[in-house]
Amino acid sequence: MLRKIICSLVFILLCSSYLYSQRFEKPSTSDQNKYLSSVYAEFGGAGVLLSINYDLIINETSVIRLGATPTILADPNSNNQKNIYNDEDFRITGVASYSYLFGKNKIRFEAGTGIAFGDRISYSDKPGPPALFLNFGFRFISFESKGLVFKTSFTPFIKDQQFIPWGGISIGYSFNNQI
Repeated sequence: MLRKIICSLVFILLCSSYLYSQRFEKPSTSDQNKYLSSVYAEFGGAGVLLSINYDLIINETSVIRLGATPTILADPNSNNQKNIYNDEDFRITGVASYSYLFGKNKIRFEAGTGIAFGDRISYSDKPGPPALFLNFGFRFISFESKGLVFKTSFTPFIKDQQFIPWGGISIGYSFNNQI
């Protein structure tokens, strides 16, 4: 009797494990993470006057941005009116931000925040580093293998406890990376 019960339990366990087992397959490309890279120039915006930027878009919604702005700095305390610059006056300031894209079309709404870092380029109420900034705008982007990127944004700065309205326009190139 005990032998019949043990054999029955072993049979039931073997059958149930076979019925619930699943085969492992490589996920399709639609299930994998999609990455889109963009390189563009921004006039105005978070880089204040002109910046060169790199964006990494993850899964068509999250945007990580790194940018650099070459800037010629003049000494604001100088009484010299000759605008003579030397190598110490040339600085590169940076921009780092995170944004989220809303929508499913090629034109998407973008909202995010970031930081402009580097040497202080202005001692007045003008935008520039060091400062926090917000980013609200529209982005035209092609999620094909290659394409044009066009972006317009409202990028107000929060600097020295002041809210400074600012904006920018960008144009560049995107390319698709799938990992």
